[in-house]
Formats: sequence, C-alpha cells, structure tokens
Amino acid sequence: MTTPGSSATGDLDPWPVHVGEPRLAGKVALVSGAGRGIGYSCAVRMALEGAAVVALDVAGAEAVAEQITARGQRATSVTGSVADRETWEAGVQSARDAFGRIDSLVNVAAVSLPLREREDTLLSLTEEDLDWLFSVNFRGPVLGMQAVMPFMLEQGSGSIINFLSGAANRGIPNHAGYSATKGALQSLTRQVAVEYSPRGVRFNAIAPGPIKTAMSARTPRHIQEEIEAAIPLRRVGLPEDCASVAVFLASDESSFMTGAIVPVDGGNSAR
Repeated sequence: MTTPGSSATGDLDPWPVHVGEPRLAGKVALVSGAGRGIGYSCAVRMALEGAAVVALDVAGAEAVAEQITARGQRATSVTGSVADRETWEAGVQSARDAFGRIDSLVNVAAVSLPLREREDTLLSLTEEDLDWLFSVNFRGPVLGMQAVMPFMLEQGSGSIINFLSGAANRGIPNHAGYSATKGALQSLTRQVAVEYSPRGVRFNAIAPGPIKTAMSARTPRHIQEEIEAAIPLRRVGLPEDCASVAVFLASDESSFMTGAIVPVDGGNSAR
C-alpha cells in the first residue's frame, strides 16, 4: 500500500515543485480513493494546483488531508465506502461546509478480484464477486455523481472525471468482472455527457494502462517485465501521470471537452 508521503515506487517525490500559476485556484475537488495510489496522487496534485480537496476513502483519507494542510493547502476528509450513499452525502456536505462549493468530482476508487487472490474469469465469477465489483466500481461512481450533480447544476458548472481502464476496450486475462464494471462506467460517462453538458457540467474519463502502484507490485516480476516490453513507450505509468491529466480535465483549460475517454497508457490503445 502506498502511504501518505511516499510514492508507489518509493523513490519519487509525490510533491513536485510547482511551476507557473495554479490551474485550479478557487476550485474545490472531491477525490475518491484518495488514500493511496492514483487517488492519492490526484488529491496531492490538485492541492498543489490550488484546489481545496475533500479526500474520501475507506482508509487513509484523514492522513492525506492532514498532509495537504500541513503544506499550506486546504483539505478535509471523509472516511467510508463509495458503495454507500451516506459516504457521498458526507463528502458533499463536507465540501459545502468547509469550502462553500464543489467544482470537480474525481472517481478513482476501485477494486479487483486479484486483491482477494481470486480468479476473475467468466466461469469463476460468483454472485458475491459480481456484487462486490459492481458495488464499488460502478455503483460507487454513480452515487458520487448523483450526490454532486444537484450542486453543480445549481452553479451551472462542474467537471466530473471517472477513472476507467484499458480493460474496458481490450481483453485482459483474469479481468472479466473488472472489465465489465469499467465498460459500464465508460458507457455511462458518454451518456451523461450528452444529457447534462448543455447545463454546464462536463463528464470525461481517464483510462489508465499499466500503472506502478501497490496493486500492480503484487504481479510477478517476469510478468511485469513482459508488460513493460509490450508498451510502445517501454515503461509502465506512474500515478503522477494520471494525476496530471486529471488536473487538466478539472481545469478551465479543458472547457471544450466532454464525453472524452483519455488513455494514459504509454500507447497501448494505439496498438
């Protein structure tokens, strides 16, 4: 697990020196899965770019918020599961109480069966597996969007960023249930972009390829090397690579983008 203050690789500083004007000054971002990995990097980077951050996760959110405030940025936290509506209601209320508004929702939190050391194939999936995967990976983002949308529509602006996976578009062994959840979220992202963008709320998604996180570190080394050799850029990604794109999609620089699925995969989707 990536702990606050450390990167997934252990040898990179997740608090880079900021250069230039902050792109998210005055904005408020709610980030799920903020306790580690990609979600942690998104929370940190958005804070560096001037956003007030509400960190949300089942564990580690409070420590991330404390670290951000210790660096002079604004942050608060909510601990709970994204699969529970009460967690999202608490997150939105925290944003409104502490910062007065909410401009971005970053849906990062996700789970996969390999974390339970179970196979994720069509014939191995149980009803319990499906309920768990869809409750976190699909229902969670849906509940998050439902929670923030009334306030964004009231403001007439907002940016919602859903994290997908390359598994949504190409077959990856041992990812049957996981890829189904990400495919469902990808379809919904495009659907709601068409429905709500005319009212000022933008919906985009990031589709990471192989990213170096605590989760991927459990993959045997020889398989990691095979994956890296197959990527056109010849390296796996870092959580910071995803965070950079999330900042762009949350900023006004991407104001003419909605319904987009942005691959952050070293060129895998081009093959």
